[in-house]
Amino acid sequence: MRWKDRLRTLRAYLFPGEAETDPGFREEVDRASVRALRTIGWINLLMPTTGLVVHVLAQWIEPIQHNPVYPWTVLAFLILGGATLSLAEIDGRARAGALADACQWVFVRRRW
Repeated sequence: MRWKDRLRTLRAYLFPGEAETDPGFREEVDRASVRALRTIGWINLLMPTTGLVVHVLAQWIEPIQHNPVYPWTVLAFLILGGATLSLAEIDGRARAGALADACQWVFVRRRW
């Protein structure tokens, strides 16, 4: 196979023209992305909370001096989980815009 044929095949895999114009395909992708956002959001909410509760219980049962709790990391994951869940409730096209605005605010407007 020549390199032009390989490039054409790769382009066909990356940019499937007919499938993306089908409204049913777009609805299915939106439905799957909302499900994934909800799943990731709940994981980001439940895992740090569960970890914090287990850590506090373990410290209560058998205290260890050099094992501090970092509440700002739990708070960061809770904020991330809440933001992800709220993105799942926004319409598909507006979701991309909201995500782009949030990334722009965090990475461009903020001066670290």
